[in-house]
Amino acid sequence: MSLQPIVWQRDATVIGASDHRQQWLEKPYCLTSAIKRATHEFSVRVLAESSKPLQTVYQSDDIVYQQDHAWEREVYLCGDNTPWVYASVVFSLAKPPEVLETLGNRPLGETLFFHPDGRDVARSVMEYACIDQAQDVYLPAFNVSNQDKLYARRSVFSPSWGQVLVVEVFLDALPDYPEEN
Repeated sequence: MSLQPIVWQRDATVIGASDHRQQWLEKPYCLTSAIKRATHEFSVRVLAESSKPLQTVYQSDDIVYQQDHAWEREVYLCGDNTPWVYASVVFSLAKPPEVLETLGNRPLGETLFFHPDGRDVARSVMEYACIDQAQDVYLPAFNVSNQDKLYARRSVFSPSWGQVLVVEVFLDALPDYPEEN
């Protein structure tokens, strides 16, 4: 395991992603909507949901944690039943609000952007990173990948019910970015 922290950048072009990945990193404001346009069948596979001690990987200048624990939800966003994106959703408190507890197999994006409580959700500036498997973080992403390095983006959403750090790691099976309609 490497002790090197993930270096998040505000410019996606400096992390060395291919043009294919660059489009996914920079274009979709709502990743769920873009994935739905690129697949016949979209699904969310929940891997884990639990309160965890704060970890270095959760740190961002854009989120303030209220306790020494945070609640994390880990999922795969799937196209045609294949994981395309690993996502980590970290809520700023150890216990999530009901809106997050009741997500089930629904994507967070639909709640953030289309739920009545999410109408005026603020979003931080997007940050980007190349994550190395040796860093030993976001292991579920590497469990379904043949790559030693994966590209990710993150931002913090601030709906009325708290702050949420969302990290999206793009996996091998991700197809070309879908054309806009």
